[in-house]
Amino acid sequence: MTKEQFIKAAKSLGYTDEIIDKIIKLHEEAAANGLKIPWGVDLEALPVTEWLMKYADHFKEEFPILKVRHLNNHEIMKLIQGAIKKNKPYIGTDDL
Repeated sequence: MTKEQFIKAAKSLGYTDEIIDKIIKLHEEAAANGLKIPWGVDLEALPVTEWLMKYADHFKEEFPILKVRHLNNHEIMKLIQGAIKKNKPYIGTDDL
């Protein structure tokens, strides 16, 4: 996996640019010290609970999870990411 493939995969799993940048920095520091770490080793889906905490930190209120109880974790994560990106709290519609 290349660095570019890692970035694309990380974004599809919900990693923020900040998290991706930290991982890239760690890989580059390791490489500078002669240690090659495979790019894909860091990839795993972030639990929806982490996104719920990010939402609460960002908006100073809890995400209305009961309004989306029919959705799977990935769909909920995308709603939270969209709300944070647009700086607009989720109000119960999928139209962010």
